[in-house]
Amino acid sequence: MANMNMEFEDNLQEKRYFITKCQNSQSLQRCMDSGQWACRDRLAPPHPREFIGQAFNGGKVILIFSVSGCHGFHGYCQITTAPSLDNCKIDEESGQSKDLTNSNWYQFSVSWPDSIVTFKCQKFLSFEETKEFVSCDGTLVNNARNWQEIPGNIGEDMCNLIDEKVVEMKTSLEYKNQKMDNCTSNPFLDSKILTENSVEFYWKSFVKKVEEELGKVHLACPFGSQRYNLSTPESDIDVFIVYQAKTEDILGFNPPKQTIKNHEKELCDYTVLEIFRYTELLLSGDARCVETLFLHESSIIYASPEWREFQCLDKYLRDAQGSNGVKQLVKWKTNHENIENIPTKINKLCYVIVRLLQNASDVVNGKEIKVFRTEESEEKQFLMKIRRNELTYSEIWSEITRLQDEIEKKKNEINDDKISLQTFLESWLLCQRKSNLLDNT
Repeated sequence: MANMNMEFEDNLQEKRYFITKCQNSQSLQRCMDSGQWACRDRLAPPHPREFIGQAFNGGKVILIFSVSGCHGFHGYCQITTAPSLDNCKIDEESGQSKDLTNSNWYQFSVSWPDSIVTFKCQKFLSFEETKEFVSCDGTLVNNARNWQEIPGNIGEDMCNLIDEKVVEMKTSLEYKNQKMDNCTSNPFLDSKILTENSVEFYWKSFVKKVEEELGKVHLACPFGSQRYNLSTPESDIDVFIVYQAKTEDILGFNPPKQTIKNHEKELCDYTVLEIFRYTELLLSGDARCVETLFLHESSIIYASPEWREFQCLDKYLRDAQGSNGVKQLVKWKTNHENIENIPTKINKLCYVIVRLLQNASDVVNGKEIKVFRTEESEEKQFLMKIRRNELTYSEIWSEITRLQDEIEKKKNEINDDKISLQTFLESWLLCQRKSNLLDNT
């Protein structure tokens, strides 16, 4: 058995083991990251700094960590320096106990096996697996207090069990990763085509490949900032294509994929939808698909005559598109009450929320959805200010509130004729299937 108990160099020094209680996994993670832990004096001696320091001076000291409320043990580390007075602020939750005084913290360094750190606060042993282990005073190890010493043979057995679990988990993770690698198909389009050629050539290559391997292309257009005329020089190319599979393939034993998306490591983001999935998403009010009905001509790379029929559809967009985003934003603000300058990730969230709410506002006001925002429009100017991080949280929230109030007041006036919409989509879809079948017979 591989024994990481011991990655720590072994010699003839005495080795003593102590149970260390940790209030939460965040405190444990900080200990792993910083290599620091601390103790405080108790109301009455013996104090942890004294017997831990004494044990350290006499040999090796191993701490076995248990996170409160998790009913198990989360790894072990070795103390590398004796406890010493430290005036720095220490996490109040670290090793918290009812019998502590408000005395100073005594800090010391620890060393964790890399194999344990890899699994980030994972519980390696449950109390069920250690229920027979007994401490030096005869009590169960599972009921041990913070800084309670356990017999050397028990401590060594626990560390060995943790090591075995680490090996099992590592083997399982390697197998899982290998399985995922084997299941991951090759990219639909080689990213080198993008890096070595023009954007126009990339689009032509993509459309051609879809036509040759999947079926007739009905729509090719960008999504993301390019679709909205809100792109910057740093913006990526985001490809959106709707294709029609051959009817014989649809009816056969090997139906085509309804959705093809890029892998995370690919340079270009793309989504390829079969027309059934596309119309299904249209009917559900998916914003990215609904927006294709209102594209500016400059945003359309290719559109079939059949797809153009969609542009006579009633304008359809649910006002709820921004709701999940708003909830996320409110949650962030709750945790950062005094912060007005928004970080990049939240700034992008705000941009998406406002853009969707602008479109929902168009719907409730009986206007055509403005997917492509002109240079002089107030909507674009506000969105670009968000993208450039020029607005505070309060300024953005004020606009979100205004749009939501406007939508809430008028949304009941919308005639949501979903039945006629579904009839239209089904009729169009069946017509395309029939036409393709007749063309190939």
